Amino acid sequence: MPHLAVRPYSACYAPSVQLYFDPSGEVRACCRNVRFPLGNVAGQRLTDLWEGARRHELVGRLAVDDWSLGCQGCGTEVAQEGRPGSYPASFDARAEHLGGGPDAGRWPTFFEFNLSNACNLQCLQCNGDLSSSIRIHREHRAPLPAVYGDEFFEDLAEFLPHLHQVQFAGGEPFLGAENYRAWDLIADVAPDLPVTVVTNATQWGPRVESVLERLAVGFVFSLDGIHEATYEAIRVGADIDAVLANVDRFCAYARERGTATMINHCLMVQNAHEFADLLLFADERDLPVNVSVVHHPGHCSIARLPHDDMRALLDRLTAQSPQVAPRLGRNREVWDRELARIASWVESGTGGAVDDGEFAASAHEILDLPRQGDGPYDDGGARAELTAFADAPVHVVTVGPDDVIRSCTPAPDELFGVPGTDLVGRPVADLRDLLTRRHGTMTDYRVTDVGIDRIDAAARCGDLELRLSLVAVRDEQGWADEGRVLVGRRSIA
Repeated sequence: MPHLAVRPYSACYAPSVQLYFDPSGEVRACCRNVRFPLGNVAGQRLTDLWEGARRHELVGRLAVDDWSLGCQGCGTEVAQEGRPGSYPASFDARAEHLGGGPDAGRWPTFFEFNLSNACNLQCLQCNGDLSSSIRIHREHRAPLPAVYGDEFFEDLAEFLPHLHQVQFAGGEPFLGAENYRAWDLIADVAPDLPVTVVTNATQWGPRVESVLERLAVGFVFSLDGIHEATYEAIRVGADIDAVLANVDRFCAYARERGTATMINHCLMVQNAHEFADLLLFADERDLPVNVSVVHHPGHCSIARLPHDDMRALLDRLTAQSPQVAPRLGRNREVWDRELARIASWVESGTGGAVDDGEFAASAHEILDLPRQGDGPYDDGGARAELTAFADAPVHVVTVGPDDVIRSCTPAPDELFGVPGTDLVGRPVADLRDLLTRRHGTMTDYRVTDVGIDRIDAAARCGDLELRLSLVAVRDEQGWADEGRVLVGRRSIA
């Protein structure tokens, strides 16, 4: 009787089968785990990253259901919602070969490339680590340096023939020079390798067509609305008519080449009212929809809505079900699943908020500053400057990575018009409204300086001149688990 190999158990097979490359050169096990990077291509060879101790340590921890090395968010997701349908479960199919003997896991089977943050859009839920447009125009930060050079592509050529699939995201992949270099390499050394591009569908032209002629490419369309007002308010800089025309163009190509297409949809406060229309649009084109749960920024997250607002949103969606559900085909399950997810948040009374160390977006930023820097960094310099400016005590508001206020010193009553018990637990975005209610309309608001650790701003509010500093408070390793808003004020004579 032949021996039946058994695949070794893991709570998540991501570090056993793949590598994720981000625009800064950092290499991780997946897009979500930003707290335990495996290394960086700027100083390490690709083989050393794959065979290195950090990846093996992560594999070992997950083999015993230990989520502590940056996987806490997924651990919470599995505990709350079960493993079937969870993000970790999505890697099971890529790990089927691991029971094939001692050499079965020698090579990865999947690479996810985010080699460039080049992007023409400024999406509401995104940040400058993943969009060059946001980095320049919204955050006023210096461009990311190019880190994927000759050495990386030399190493990549050795891995490509062993991979089962590669995926390109970004940024917008069709705008990143590094991606075109990778596609040229794939065409040379692994021309039959399945390629997927996660695209905003704004790009089509001779350069794109050249890639599609040489490789068989599948597509994931990032589509966060289906009607002009909603879509263009979220995906700032895009034209809905041009995007939908390109979606149809890419779909026609995929049908001809026999490749897969689907939609990735960030279901948020701003687009939940047309979720049904999005699914009906997808059904008409036979496009499966994957829904991404948005945790950051907080004002976009259904999971972080106040309980009454979340229940009201669920009631509105539930009221649509008798008309919507019978009309849905392949995406009926998506509709049912997302309503059930929101219902579970409502029932729990705590929403869908998860641990600090979880998903990539919230772990990348705190107060719109990157969560990881050089460290350490505290608020001493900002406090001294504001103290010299102000004619009243400087208020320090401490904020967690969920955008929620944790504390305020001194007592907030005089400046913000509410006692500390009413301020703690509010979203940090409420500070501006509280100042306006207390002192009058805020005018002449302007950002005066932007750094990796600190953003300075100034404004007038009634008879007060305000200066504000947003500070990421970092430990020795450069991680910031809290931020602080420092507010200095003086009366206008």
